[in-house]
Amino acid sequence: CAHPATEPLSTGRMLACTRGVAATTKLVRASVLWVPTYAKAHSSHEAFCASFSSLALQRNKEKLKQYIQSTTAKEETYQDETPEYKKITAHIHEAAKRGDWKSAEAAFHEVKRPDTILYNVIMNAAARCRQVDRGLRLFEDMSCQGIERSPASYGSALKLLGAEGRYQEARTLWQQMQQQRVSNCESSGMNSLLDAAATQGDVAAVKRHMDEADHLNIQLSPAHYGSLLKAYRETRDAEGALETLQLMRERCVRQGVIHATLALGACKRYIAQAQDFVKGKVYLDRVLSHMEKEGIQPNEYFVEEHVGLILKVDKLAECYSGKTTVSSAKAAEALVVIDTAK
Repeated sequence: CAHPATEPLSTGRMLACTRGVAATTKLVRASVLWVPTYAKAHSSHEAFCASFSSLALQRNKEKLKQYIQSTTAKEETYQDETPEYKKITAHIHEAAKRGDWKSAEAAFHEVKRPDTILYNVIMNAAARCRQVDRGLRLFEDMSCQGIERSPASYGSALKLLGAEGRYQEARTLWQQMQQQRVSNCESSGMNSLLDAAATQGDVAAVKRHMDEADHLNIQLSPAHYGSLLKAYRETRDAEGALETLQLMRERCVRQGVIHATLALGACKRYIAQAQDFVKGKVYLDRVLSHMEKEGIQPNEYFVEEHVGLILKVDKLAECYSGKTTVSSAKAAEALVVIDTAK
């Protein structure tokens, strides 16, 4: 932008500045979650605030200082300052990685008065261990015990519901968050809400919430479009999935192999149901052509979907178990795909 004292702003520059300030204001809101942690690593709040050089962020210096000061006092009372507390949270994390829910839960109960942070840690562990009902009970326990629910707490609960495709419950919780003005988790919360709708194959709900995200000034991310692709996969809508890939390209949304895999999965499920290999070949060529344009390289998951499309089966296990018989020619073609990928 021009310097206000030396150079007048044209209409175009004024518009650019306005957009820039709006974008950086979003960044300030998003940064609130990590401000306290980042600030602790610096010798002073002044040094932290000085790291923000853009005009819009400089204007928020005082607000950031006030936020840091208000949260620092609260953070200093957390139990995670003690080595024993850190040991327990670390144990829960490690147990969750192994899928050992019993060990994670036992460690949680070692703490006589768990706080918000520990509840968030154990709810995330519940999500990783697929203990959805137990994780949601912990979320309810927070309210019963008078423990403050942070934005991360709501995000964890939505994540649990999203993983299980419990869309109606996720939608109800999302509405509560909007009514209570729970901030700083809009984007991640929207991810979980979309995931819940996508798991149920509710394309209309996914699209509706993506429109809602735009209304709430939540920038649609690759993950949001991934949920739409997942919904199309669940409904075996190959055309819808391919149109979504093209839409992402037109909107300059970053794409990866997971998006191509989801789209190919939609094509594979359609072919497995329709048993129309001619159309399957057309769909495959469209996906591969799109990947070439986007510079996307296949991984093992994409190859598995590719092989399934060739064999015209929804799941490869159907072939191995003898439920579905495939021709030797198709099996040989599938082997070529696998060997080429290696």
